[in-house]
Amino acid sequence: MGDRLRTDAIGAAAAGLTGVWLDRTAAGAGGGAGGSGAGAGADAAEAARLGIIRITSLAALPGALAARSLAPLTAGPR
Repeated sequence: MGDRLRTDAIGAAAAGLTGVWLDRTAAGAGGGAGGSGAGAGADAAEAARLGIIRITSLAALPGALAARSLAPLTAGPR
């Protein structure tokens, strides 16, 4: 879990852990895409593929993890 989409959340998910992205920019900037520049769209697509959980505050973490643990298992990575 971390506030850097590529290194924290995608890295964790790629290693087989639950990736959680603390997107602090979305809370005040109307949606945040995980950064800017050429890699932002690719990172967002990879995060979606890996099932990254996106939260905008630490207070949302327990609920997001609880909802994830109740979700049915899929064939893809968690």
